Amino acid sequence: MAQHPYRYCGSREHARSRRSFLGGIASTMFCGVTLAADNVLLSEAQAAEVRRQGKQVFILYLGGGASQLETWDPKPGRPTGGPYGAIPTSAPGVQIGELLPKLARRMHHMAIVRSLDNSLMGPDHDGTGMSIGRRRDPFVQYPTFAEIAAQELGRRDTKIPDHVELQMTDVFRYESKNPPSFLGTAVQPLVLTGGKRPENLDRLAEISGLDHGDREALRSLVSRRFEQGRQGAGLQGYNRTFERMRGLMASDVLFDVDKSPQKDLERYGTSALARHCLLGRRLLEAGVPVVKVRHTWWDTHADNFEGHRPLCAELDHALSLLLQDLHDRSMLEHTLVLTTSEFGRTPEISSELGRNHWPRAWSVTLAGCGIRGGAVVGATNSDGTDITERRVSPAHLHQTYYRALGIDPRKTYTVGARPVYLADETAEPILELFS
Repeated sequence: MAQHPYRYCGSREHARSRRSFLGGIASTMFCGVTLAADNVLLSEAQAAEVRRQGKQVFILYLGGGASQLETWDPKPGRPTGGPYGAIPTSAPGVQIGELLPKLARRMHHMAIVRSLDNSLMGPDHDGTGMSIGRRRDPFVQYPTFAEIAAQELGRRDTKIPDHVELQMTDVFRYESKNPPSFLGTAVQPLVLTGGKRPENLDRLAEISGLDHGDREALRSLVSRRFEQGRQGAGLQGYNRTFERMRGLMASDVLFDVDKSPQKDLERYGTSALARHCLLGRRLLEAGVPVVKVRHTWWDTHADNFEGHRPLCAELDHALSLLLQDLHDRSMLEHTLVLTTSEFGRTPEISSELGRNHWPRAWSVTLAGCGIRGGAVVGATNSDGTDITERRVSPAHLHQTYYRALGIDPRKTYTVGARPVYLADETAEPILELFS
């Protein structure tokens, strides 16, 4: 007699009753659960080659708006320039602000875009335009670049998360407060605040390891039984959530930066940004496709120059170490490293020695994944008040990101009956940034 797939003993009647019992549990469980079915048709085949390439993304987000004049586009000696000078870098002919001496020695790994204009993308601290690379649409909740990268680069056969965001504080998370995009919740980040490990990863003390394993085996059995003859993104997402949570519990040590080698802890030091970058590097090494580190308090409406001194010191130390480590580990060639924000800061200096919000002419950096180290795209005038060469929009940046990652920006998702391009089809990548 053939063995029944759900048989537990030699009794045929027992097999039937156990199957009926499990079927009843499944009906009870799933009738009480609203499955978040995505209304988007995704082609796994389209992204398979990208995943095989092992591309990854590290986003350093300077929340509140870092000043381009104190970092990547200094104007020393000008009325708008402020008290700091410019220094040469390892890239011939390229100078950056004197507050970034360590990054100056790594400039041969980095490229600067000095002509970014996102003034048409949204109000003030709403970073949506920068994160989605296009204007809002009242009929489509577009995913962010990080969410799309998680979708396209994610490894469905692993239990580690596809998208992790490390933040020092809940402040300046404006663009993260948007509702889920049409890609659903599966690509939203696992958010860790203040360097803390994820909550609720520990097994309850009153449940033994054996009982914990048995409960998961029963849940898995019920899920497989329910899956028979059924399909749907919601069902897949439900099971994947359980699998990923088990993976998080098994890889708990991954999220504890204090488990890093002592040598790394000493090199990176105790600043919050440095520890987050070290943790981000560990996540990349473990295979997490998308890591975002959020550094805050760059919103210097007053005391801009005193404010930027410690902020730039943290940025200089942490990012320079991260770039060097990725290079030394042969990871920079397949890891796209971005430094970005909501906007820059005004060339005009206020009566409170501050700089206000300035989306019309500011700078971001890129590194890795074929980006040409030492490249500078675009320019601003002598006071930094206007773009004089190669105006760049967030849409151009996003096209560039996808090109670096080997993702086809003209791939379409289907939202309801509407085809939606992965990126703004009216823009082109910045080809000058590639070797």
